[in-house]
Amino acid sequence: MTSNTRAMQDLVTVAAVNFAPVHGQAKATVEKMAANIEEAGAQGADLVVFPEGALLGCHSCAECRELGEPCEACLETAETVPGPASDAIAKLARDLDLYVVFGLPERDGRDPKRLYNAAAIVGPDGALGTYRKVHLGEPPWVTEGITFTPGTALPLFPTRFGPLGIQICYDFWFNPELTRILALKGARLIAVPVGSFDAPGRPDGMRATALARAQENLIHVVVSNAVGGPGAAGQGYSGRALVEAPRPNYYAGHSLIAGPAFPRFGILLAEAGTTEEMILSTLNLKQQARFEAIFDYRRWRNGRLASASRLVADEFAALAAQAADPKRG
Repeated sequence: MTSNTRAMQDLVTVAAVNFAPVHGQAKATVEKMAANIEEAGAQGADLVVFPEGALLGCHSCAECRELGEPCEACLETAETVPGPASDAIAKLARDLDLYVVFGLPERDGRDPKRLYNAAAIVGPDGALGTYRKVHLGEPPWVTEGITFTPGTALPLFPTRFGPLGIQICYDFWFNPELTRILALKGARLIAVPVGSFDAPGRPDGMRATALARAQENLIHVVVSNAVGGPGAAGQGYSGRALVEAPRPNYYAGHSLIAGPAFPRFGILLAEAGTTEEMILSTLNLKQQARFEAIFDYRRWRNGRLASASRLVADEFAALAAQAADPKRG
């Protein structure tokens, strides 16, 4: 039975995977993802979330840095959606009657030289589309700002449990406006593939930010992070040398699932450690409606305080114009 024949589902079991790809091997990585998806399906999961770049991402590439554009290795690694990887995962999602969100370097179907740091969503009805990361990191930490083109949209994806939003890493950790917009547009749940490096206090920061995003928007968030190193001998997922920079060379893990709570401030429902594992939690999305009955901020912000939203939009537009032309300031 597909999502088209079901009423909106309130009880949703979600899974977040601490995941490490098989470096330089797309087919083996898809097979490894499939094993996790099958395990999640056996435990009743409705949604499985993998990290940013789970399918051989190109976050840091010395050759891209030298060229100032996507290198041949990253261009060859990238896929369109639909494409071989998303088709394989979509078939499994259809067979298991669940949804999967996973990060990948996406090739533009119209311009093969244009790549996006994207997250694809597939489900019982096939590929639903991709979200393309808006805020791209830059050297010395990563080279995604060179390799990829920024996304230009904040879509919602239809699922049997309602509209699903997706954010990728920086879009979630450092830009609360995007989560707010997705919530105001009607998202019932947000999937967050990330590739967060390990650092002192990083798990505490991830936990605090996820709890804040969940509570301030009265929404559940499912965060999946990578684990392990960037590859043997300092190589990136594409097999090419990483940018040489004084940064950690492995990922923090600590995938987590967080939600809103009242009167307390947010609730951590599940959290992984630093090795490969999968965490699950069953969410009651109807509970979110009960919180909104107590504090209906969405209707409040879109209605009586619509002028505040316009003010924020105008201020952002002015800041963007000033950054583009400092003389205007």
